[in-house]
Amino acid sequence: MPQDTINVNLIHETLDIKYVNYYAPLLVYKCAKIKLNESTPKVKILNLNINNFEKQINALEKEGSNGEDEFNKEKEYLKQAIGSFFSSGDAGLRSVKLLIYKDSNEAKAIKTELIQNRNTFVTLINTYASNNDGGDGLTVYKDDYTHFKDDKHFFVFATKESEIKELFNNGSNAKSR
Repeated sequence: MPQDTINVNLIHETLDIKYVNYYAPLLVYKCAKIKLNESTPKVKILNLNINNFEKQINALEKEGSNGEDEFNKEKEYLKQAIGSFFSSGDAGLRSVKLLIYKDSNEAKAIKTELIQNRNTFVTLINTYASNNDGGDGLTVYKDDYTHFKDDKHFFVFATKESEIKELFNNGSNAKSR
C-alpha cells in the first residue's frame, strides 16, 4: 500500500500486514473462447469467493460452436489461476472480482470499473496457452494497457521478459502532463 495512506481495520485491534483479507483486488482475464455479454461493453464480471469460484467458472458458456476442447482447457486454466488466490489458507483472499474481456477496444471497460469501484490492486492473469504455461502477460496486455492504465492503481502481471521498460518508455504509455 502507498505510504501516505492509513488502513483502519474495525475487526482486529492491530494492523496485521501478514494477512491480505482486507484487500479487494480486481482480476482481469483476456479470454479466447468464453461467451461474454451481448451488450456494450462486451465483458463478463464475476464476483467470486472461496466457496463459489469453481461453480461460477464451470457455469461459463462457450462462444461459437467449435473449439469445445480448447474451451474446457481454458476454464480449467482459469480455475487453477483463481484457485491460487484462495489457496493460502487464512492468509489467502476471501473474495475477488473477475473481469473477463476479449477485444482490445473492450479494455476500456476496465478503466470504467476502476473509476466506479475501489480496488486495491489489479492483477492481469496470463491467458491460457496450449503449452499449459499461460501466455506471457507483457505480450498479452501490452496493447490493452494503454486503455486502462492509471497512476492511482497498482497493476500486477507476470512476464518471462527480463526487462519491461518498453511498456513504460513507449510514448503511447507516457502520461501527458
